[in-house]
Amino acid sequence: MENIVIATGHFPPVSGGVSDYSQIIASEISKLGYRVFVLTTGHSDFNEANVEILPILSDYEKAITAIRRIKPLTVNLQYTPFIYSKRGFNLHLIPFIHGARKYSSSFITTFHETFNEFNFLRPYYLPLSAVQYASFLAISVLSDLCIVSVDYYKQIAPVMLKSRFRVIPVGSNIFMGESIDRKQSIDGKFVISTFGAFFHPYRRFDVMLKSISLLPEHVKKNLKFRCIGEIGSHPTFRGLITEFNLGDVAEITGRLTGEVVYNKLCESDLFILFEYVRGGRNGIGFRNGSFIAALSASVPSLVNSGKHSDKDVKRLCFTVDKLDPNLIAQMITQIYEDRDRLNERGRFIGDYYKRHLSWNVIICKLLSAINEVSGVSVARP
Repeated sequence: MENIVIATGHFPPVSGGVSDYSQIIASEISKLGYRVFVLTTGHSDFNEANVEILPILSDYEKAITAIRRIKPLTVNLQYTPFIYSKRGFNLHLIPFIHGARKYSSSFITTFHETFNEFNFLRPYYLPLSAVQYASFLAISVLSDLCIVSVDYYKQIAPVMLKSRFRVIPVGSNIFMGESIDRKQSIDGKFVISTFGAFFHPYRRFDVMLKSISLLPEHVKKNLKFRCIGEIGSHPTFRGLITEFNLGDVAEITGRLTGEVVYNKLCESDLFILFEYVRGGRNGIGFRNGSFIAALSASVPSLVNSGKHSDKDVKRLCFTVDKLDPNLIAQMITQIYEDRDRLNERGRFIGDYYKRHLSWNVIICKLLSAINEVSGVSVARP
């Protein structure tokens, strides 16, 4: 039985996208006959056959000693700047990577995020961006292969390193199966949904809610605006609901289990999500967990495109390049008037998800990457 090491700063019970991703790949890879060792920074109650949790990543000497004992096929580091240090300065990871490479057939880094891009409106970001970029560059150089979640992260990699970058999207952390046909809303309403585990200013909920407030009365009369997850419980979000007089059409669910979130999305006619930051992250792409969840539920989506939007987003979704509430309201109205075609689009999205974004595909691509750099034939799902 071959051994694989997953090194991650976040693992359950810690919540978040990196934590969920680490748990899922550990579980799925172990089911294929591998022994998986998870090096993490804290204790976990996760208990599954062929998966061993080692809470020793904070002590690099212990972690390297464990890797020497395990002799893994690969070490897969899960990376986003802020899970290893408060400011994302991660040059301290270099001794760990250097030591781990000695006792492993290969070293792969999965970049869930890379570094904070410099924002001219915030000059104090310059040293932050510079050191984070240095960490990104050093880790890329030391890794045999780099996995990124969106095309944009590969584009910003140095030219001499691009050949070692592979794009493998992040799967839905609320749904592990195959996408199903979208359900109809049980009360006949036109249901617009948005979803988020927490409120974040990058997510332009203000634009979304203002756009909905500008819809014509005949659309509002048949509208239900479903706010799924914890975002609806946030005081700022509730204040926006009141400000734009949407209390009569809003349904605020609060925190839900993954299965219930999935069912709520399946009962939606349209999913909306916008993300925009001047000089920084921009646009919705396959790195956005909420967006991937909507795709897994075969829900037609209206999103904004930008630097972080993958090339297929425009083919899959209704997109806007500018966050203009009047323009967005007109687009939603057009979608409402032609809603009979939404089922057809939903089937197209579901088929795309199965072929490109399902966990079965993601695990297959990950194991292909391991095979590529380790030179050992590995089992695939």
